Amino acid sequence: MRIGSNVGTDQVDGLAWAERNIIVRNGDRYGKPLVVQITWALILELSCQPQEWRQRVRAGD
Repeated sequence: MRIGSNVGTDQVDGLAWAERNIIVRNGDRYGKPLVVQITWALILELSCQPQEWRQRVRAGD
């Protein structure tokens, strides 16, 4: 993973993503703090799975 304000589509393997039917594009307001915040929120959501924990707590597990 490479993070920086100058990272664009030239920094990823577009052919590899295309083989997986994933479109890679630059954002129109790329580099804004909100983009970074949302990206990290998604990374944490996927890695920590807080929704699963919420369901377990509600179920009494």
